[in-house]
Amino acid sequence: MSKDTEFLLGIKDPNIKKVRIISDSQKKGPLEAQAVLDYRPKACLRCGVVNRKTIIRYGWRQVQVKLLKSSERDVILHLRKRNFKCKACRSYFLAATTLTQRHHTISNNIRFACLEKLSEPVTMTHVAQELNISNSTVVSVLRTYERDLLTHYDWLPSVICMDEIKSTKRVNSSCKMQEKGN
Repeated sequence: MSKDTEFLLGIKDPNIKKVRIISDSQKKGPLEAQAVLDYRPKACLRCGVVNRKTIIRYGWRQVQVKLLKSSERDVILHLRKRNFKCKACRSYFLAATTLTQRHHTISNNIRFACLEKLSEPVTMTHVAQELNISNSTVVSVLRTYERDLLTHYDWLPSVICMDEIKSTKRVNSSCKMQEKGN
């Protein structure tokens, strides 16, 4: 059942385990799911020391991740992330996932859906209401990908050749064209 639930919720990260629905399907409101994110890190994110029993598991932290709608209901994933401690540099860090960006609680699928909806001629408020996110989130998603969306004019050639330019009606070529037409 866990694999089916992961498929329906769009979770592709192999480190997210024990996915299950915890809200009643008869109740109104968001669909709530629960999962655990745990793995053994290869190296410390801060100092880069390779994990040879220098990085220890150091408890849990629960975050709420907003996922795409399912069956016209909002989906909230209560994700328990593993907290790690590096003995070498004495720093702490959370387990990372491909489901969201680091330090974010809105899934990448919602961010991509937001970009897709912004390509249509609708307002940002409409996009925010459809995806159940704030207007400022829509603006920040647009600003994040602004460089990719803008037209880059630096690739144009320095010389452009054009053929058959007509600037005004009094140009000789336009007069010849009118005489041929009569």
